[in-house]
Amino acid sequence: MRGKIRVLFGLLSLLLAAPLPLPTAAADKNLGDLKISQAWSRSTPKLARAGVGYLTIQNDGDKPDRLISVVCSCAENTGMHETKMANGMMQMVSAPDGIIIPAHQTVVLKPSGKHFMFMGLRRQFVSDETFNATLTFEVAGTVDISFEIKPLRRRR
Repeated sequence: MRGKIRVLFGLLSLLLAAPLPLPTAAADKNLGDLKISQAWSRSTPKLARAGVGYLTIQNDGDKPDRLISVVCSCAENTGMHETKMANGMMQMVSAPDGIIIPAHQTVVLKPSGKHFMFMGLRRQFVSDETFNATLTFEVAGTVDISFEIKPLRRRR
């Protein structure tokens, strides 16, 4: 079982580290002092059990906010994670306390950095389709976001 988990995390690390062109912007959403933009994901193979999500959050307010949850009907479980280098290996670590959005700053969820994990996918993520998720912030509240699914770019 441990070997399978290591392989899974190894494959996820490769997917998260693969360079991709910047996606076109999905519909921006404003929620209080926050602007959420460029929500996107990667397509998944048919039998994939996990997918990823990325976006940009700009805080134009005078106080920080914190993203405390992401929920999506497309998956059994969702979570916030960060990819970090430890002991010469890429590791994905959970962010159980959420993601802080400092005042007057922008936080970008991107490959090889902070990101969402959609685990136990209920459907394949197919290029040029979308899926919705609900983000909940400590101060600003809740907003529904549409993620644009981009093709999975394979290395040659």
